[in-house]
Amino acid sequence: RAGQPGANARLVALIADARQPAIVRATAIESLAGPLPEAAFSDADPAVRSAAAASLGARPATERLAHLPALLADPIRAVRITAARGLADIPDAQLTADQIRLRQRGLAEFIAAQEAMADMPSAQINLAQLQLELGKPQAAATHYRRAIAQDPVSNAARLGLARQLVASRQLDAATRLLDEGIARSSQPGELHFALGLVAGQQKNWKEAAAQLQRAAELMPDDRRIRRNLEAVRRHLLQE
Repeated sequence: RAGQPGANARLVALIADARQPAIVRATAIESLAGPLPEAAFSDADPAVRSAAAASLGARPATERLAHLPALLADPIRAVRITAARGLADIPDAQLTADQIRLRQRGLAEFIAAQEAMADMPSAQINLAQLQLELGKPQAAATHYRRAIAQDPVSNAARLGLARQLVASRQLDAATRLLDEGIARSSQPGELHFALGLVAGQQKNWKEAAAQLQRAAELMPDDRRIRRNLEAVRRHLLQE
């Protein structure tokens, strides 16, 4: 975590050391920045296999396709679900008929698990993220709105829905959504930051500067805010 030289090699050695408890090896997988050892995907402990599958979630499609299809048939549901989530956005043409069937089973298991906890905002957010991966933005928006209604104090669902609105160029709607959350939020700095970014996309530099300045006051250690505020101030000087 400190970025020290040799850390990756030591983590790989730790992952491969079967004498270590599964939770230790799984944590090492989560911390590893480089490629995983092949043995992690066939480890005897499902916690290690699940961590290995989860580690590929944000990796390029080629890496995911190299390892995750085999885990779709894992005997442990958590591993199957994690593998299916990692392949959710892969086009059918890149999978075999059997892999498509197994992926569908894993996603159905994931959805069933989340629906069993449907009164929890985190479950609604998980479902929203899956629907986005499946290319269904309207369904995702429905789940985000349910999460906001369940927990208006938290920012996660509001920010997720705002990103979706921005992506579809509904900037005014995103602004209203974020602004509505300011008074309720337990961490309004994140919402001010998002409002500043939206105002910047609209080239409303004065509003962007005001929102980013407020975010900087509430989150003084956040470097992203300072970088964006400096950029906005440069635009103001050019006007």
